[in-house]
Amino acid sequence: MDVCRWKAIGGRALLAFVATAIPAAGQIHEDRMEPAELGIGDLDSLSVPHCRYVGNDVCRKCHEGAYRKWLGTKHARTFVWMNSERAKMMGKEVGIEAESPSRSGFCLGCHATACDVPAEWRASGFRMGEGVACEKCHGPGEAHARAMEEGIEETVPLRIPTEEFCLGCHEYKPSHTMIPTNGKFSFEKYWKEIAHPENRSE
Repeated sequence: MDVCRWKAIGGRALLAFVATAIPAAGQIHEDRMEPAELGIGDLDSLSVPHCRYVGNDVCRKCHEGAYRKWLGTKHARTFVWMNSERAKMMGKEVGIEAESPSRSGFCLGCHATACDVPAEWRASGFRMGEGVACEKCHGPGEAHARAMEEGIEETVPLRIPTEEFCLGCHEYKPSHTMIPTNGKFSFEKYWKEIAHPENRSE
């Protein structure tokens, strides 16, 4: 094989490596940034959890069935909607101060996970852009994952969401009047839609 062909192959390989490495490095850097550094406004204060948020990939290792179920729900897309024109209109109506709903703690409190948590409490694999992820409903998972891995007793069990907990986000909102389901949340109906396997083997 001639030298020119080797250089072409080497060049393509280098470009492929750079194309994958740069976004990954950027994402890790973003995961380690404070909410203010990420441009998240409308936050009265930050909250410190009992352990770190680890992200859906960690949960998925033992709960593949639950993960796949989540992927097919609206919970998996709640963050994406924050950049839509409709979301921006809603934000203006309620007077959010952030440049967009995707950067508003007021909006992300329901549309994302751990937007109000200091960077040190988010593991490198955590992605706020996953929306209403496993840990939004069940709480930060670091202690649970460690307990399962080491076969030790879990000191702070994961949360099992109740109707009251769900209504924290699914209650009627004046800013959401253009959404037909606003204020018409049926716990029984929607619980069936998001119900997922609990066993580790599923």
